[in-house]
Amino acid sequence: MARFEMIVFDWDGTLMDSTGFIAFCIQAAARDLGLAAPSDEAARYIIGLGMQDAMNHALPDLTRERYDEMAERYRHHFLAHNLTLPLFPGIAELVRDLGARSHLLAVATGKGRDGLNQAFKVTGIGDCFHGSRCADECFSKPHPQMLEELMDEFGISKASTLMIGDTTHDLLMAKNAGVAALAVSYGAHPRDLLMAEAPLQCVDSVDELAAWLRERLICEGASLAEGGTGVRFEVNTAEGRVPAFVVRFAGQVHAYLNRCGHVPVEIDWQKGRFFDAAGLYLVCATHGALYAPESGRCLGGRCNGKGLVSVPVEERDGGIYLIESESE
Repeated sequence: MARFEMIVFDWDGTLMDSTGFIAFCIQAAARDLGLAAPSDEAARYIIGLGMQDAMNHALPDLTRERYDEMAERYRHHFLAHNLTLPLFPGIAELVRDLGARSHLLAVATGKGRDGLNQAFKVTGIGDCFHGSRCADECFSKPHPQMLEELMDEFGISKASTLMIGDTTHDLLMAKNAGVAALAVSYGAHPRDLLMAEAPLQCVDSVDELAAWLRERLICEGASLAEGGTGVRFEVNTAEGRVPAFVVRFAGQVHAYLNRCGHVPVEIDWQKGRFFDAAGLYLVCATHGALYAPESGRCLGGRCNGKGLVSVPVEERDGGIYLIESESE
């Protein structure tokens, strides 16, 4: 998780237990217009889409001239009971914990701005999010505009952004934006549809979501080349959050605090560039101290025998993970 500076959540079906109620409102609105109500599966599938895409899928016989009428009847049913919709148990605690771990948090939702602001207020977690984008401000999912605008707003790279959602629309938006995605199967779309979009993982409960997020995926193993560019991340210490990095050498991954043994300055000479030109030694860009990649031991220069501080990591299941204690 240290790899991801910004975590973007879908709202309905991911944070809020609302998909069943939304499907009910869609069906009730269709009946108000004298139309055959879509099935539960069809109503759940369109959650998160814009009006035109949603109506084309769930109510193909509805003419475009009646979209506003359909929207009005949907709002009527939704607002009649919206205040009672809960967050999934454990979500509020998880969101606050992620914020405390210095992640930027955002929302990308098919809701309108008024609806999201109301949900922020009612649930009490609106102040946990640094940014948000809504369906009435951007192109509909799976267009990447919501994610692109959030990344631009906070200056966050694609590689440092994670999208979490309960629909294939969320996962396809992430794919179109070039960012990683995590799926949750307890919302609108079933696991088989979600897995077909190849997310990093698909979790089946809020507890599994929390465990995955706290497991601290640093990066994919394939992203680290032998003697090549490393991946920067942060770790918790008694001094607070401090920078660290991981590299691959002799086929193994090795991680250290990004702090020279001579003086506590970051050692990479460009972001992620820790090795010398031959890919044999780690070099401090400030004073040229040399360190052994496999141990962090001082090999020469002004480190005066003081090596790099090792950080425990492991490589498994195609990823590189930070090993943290419960206290961290």
